[in-house]
Amino acid sequence: MKILPFFNNMPFGKTLLNKTCLKTTDGNLKSVNFVEYNPLDDDDIKQFNEISRTWKNTLYTHEIVDAFELSKEKMTSCDKFNSCHDFFYGIEDENGETLGIANIFDWDTIGFKMPSRRIDISYLQTHPNEKFSVNKNPNRRYKGIGETLVAEIVKKAKFDNKAKINVVSSNENFWTKSELFNFTKPDEAAEIAPSRCLQREDFDKFVKYVEDKKI
Repeated sequence: MKILPFFNNMPFGKTLLNKTCLKTTDGNLKSVNFVEYNPLDDDDIKQFNEISRTWKNTLYTHEIVDAFELSKEKMTSCDKFNSCHDFFYGIEDENGETLGIANIFDWDTIGFKMPSRRIDISYLQTHPNEKFSVNKNPNRRYKGIGETLVAEIVKKAKFDNKAKINVVSSNENFWTKSELFNFTKPDEAAEIAPSRCLQREDFDKFVKYVEDKKI
């Protein structure tokens, strides 16, 4: 695994972008890694194949894995118009087990004359054993995997000078908790209808919201 700060970018292999922590179900903090996966890397491909095979009864696993596989085709294509604009991030424990994954679409990679400074969180999925349930899940080890993954994406978006983060995932209950991902009108210029948006001035507020829950 490459270990790099946000401002570096390598063409091969999984990249460790940041170290953070998760709160365990018994109230302790455990160190975890925020990583970026590479659709061209054999080890990352095997890891996503394993996720596809073992993450049963989840809403968005197959959508993320399918996008990951399609990204490989686009990255090896000679068609510049059909180039890849999707990125894949995850939270892993120190043993390399994937706890959560996300599919991000970066509008600035399309090549518009004026940068949009915007990313979309297309899909977000946590490990099926770590899902929150009103009935206690005996296999659950961590709390807040999804929120921690989003907080790390927000930190990277701030570093990359993004102006906003749109949410096109449909899990409304997850996005409304912080009261910072506000409802937006359809973006007629791009002909899509994002349901929620986090503005740059609220980036730090969201990160603080997530970190405060671990205290």
